[in-house]
Amino acid sequence: MEQEVSTVFVCGLKGMNIETHMGDFSINDAWFWLHLSNDDMLSVGKGTGYTTATVVNGGICVYFDFECMSAFNSPKYDLFKVFKPSEDVKLAATNDIRELFGNIYHNAQSTTLERDVMVVSFLAQLLVKVNELYFAEPKDARISKDNSKINDIINFITLNLHRKITLNELEKEFFINKFYLCHLFKNTTGYTVADYISKKKVSMAKDMLQQNHSPSNVCTQLGFDDYSNFYRLFKKATGVSPSEYQKTRD
Repeated sequence: MEQEVSTVFVCGLKGMNIETHMGDFSINDAWFWLHLSNDDMLSVGKGTGYTTATVVNGGICVYFDFECMSAFNSPKYDLFKVFKPSEDVKLAATNDIRELFGNIYHNAQSTTLERDVMVVSFLAQLLVKVNELYFAEPKDARISKDNSKINDIINFITLNLHRKITLNELEKEFFINKFYLCHLFKNTTGYTVADYISKKKVSMAKDMLQQNHSPSNVCTQLGFDDYSNFYRLFKKATGVSPSEYQKTRD
C-alpha cells in the first residue's frame, strides 16, 4: 500500500533557498536525493528517476543541488562519493541518520534567522554519515532493489513491534527456512534478525519516551516479557536507563 511522503525539502535553488512540499512535484536531472522510508530504509541517488510519486513506503525525501553543498566538498573529502555508483544505493538507516533527518525536518519548518544555515549544516552531516555507512559495509550487505523478501520481512517487523517476533514465526509467514533467513538477512542488512528487532524497538521506545509515555507503559506496548529485559536492552543501546533518557529530553 502506497503511503504519502510526509515532507520534502529542496535546498539550493536560487542561492540558499529552503522549501517544503507535500506530495509530488517536478525535479531537475541535476538534483541529488536522499529518502528515509517509514521502515528505516535509506535510498540515495541522483536525477529524475526517483520522485515522490514513486515512493511506496512514505517517509522523508531530501532533494538538493550541487551548489548548496559544494562549499563542504574538498579534494581531501568527496561529499558526493556515495552518489557515484551506477545504481541507486539502498541501506538500512542507523539511528544517527534517522536523527539527522529529524533535525532537518524540524529546522526547515522553523522561522528563525538561522534556519537555512542549520538545515544545510545538518544536511552536510547527513551526507558524511551516509558515506561512512555505505563504504563501511561489505558489498553484499547493501540492500538490493530486487530483494523483496527481506523488504517484506522488514515491513512485517515494523508493523509488529508491539509484540514478540520469533524466527519460527517468520519462517512460517514467509515460507523460508529460518537458518537461510538468518543468513540472507545478515548479508542484506548487516544486522542479525534479533539485533534488527532490538534496534527498532529501542528506536520506537525513544520516540515514546519523548512523547511522555511512562517507561513501564513503553515496555508493555513493545511486547517485552518483563521490565528488566526492556531495561537491560535500552541501557545497553543508549547508555542510560529509560527514565534517565526521558529526563534528559524533558
